[in-house]
Amino acid sequence: PSNRKVIHRLASIYAKTYESARLEGILQLFEESASTVVERIDARMQLARVQLEMKDAPDEAIVSLRSVLSETTEGEDPLFFQLDYSGDLLLLIEEACLRAGSIDFAHEAYGALSKCVMGKDSKRALALRRAELFHRLGDEREALRLYQESFALDPRPGHALSQIEALAARLNDPASL
Repeated sequence: PSNRKVIHRLASIYAKTYESARLEGILQLFEESASTVVERIDARMQLARVQLEMKDAPDEAIVSLRSVLSETTEGEDPLFFQLDYSGDLLLLIEEACLRAGSIDFAHEAYGALSKCVMGKDSKRALALRRAELFHRLGDEREALRLYQESFALDPRPGHALSQIEALAARLNDPASL
């Protein structure tokens, strides 16, 4: 089908009946028939969600999320923070990284996102989320570096400082304090 209403209805039916292969095919049609960048991004995000949550295929979701990132973080006026669902995208990225154990995609995704961030508070918040993700992925050295980056943007006692202290002790790295 090429009618977007029919595609949307089929997507709803396949989602309710947990027919992930058919839903994935319909979402690909939805993406191909998109008339705007936002519709295309929305279809790719839905596809990534199906790949991650219904198919338990985080590597496939990463491919879809890479496509979303390239479209939303590049250019002079990146779309990422203009999207109503940028928080959902961030959560999908983190979940895909954790399920796939992909430190490389975590670096790639947060590298792209950091180019879009404006303002000290947003940079600090993104650095903190990034540090937490690397900590959860088991890369404690990188997490320590990122917590330090977050702390440098806002040098007050809090989560970043306590994590720096804990990781410095665990890694036996007093110089990082």
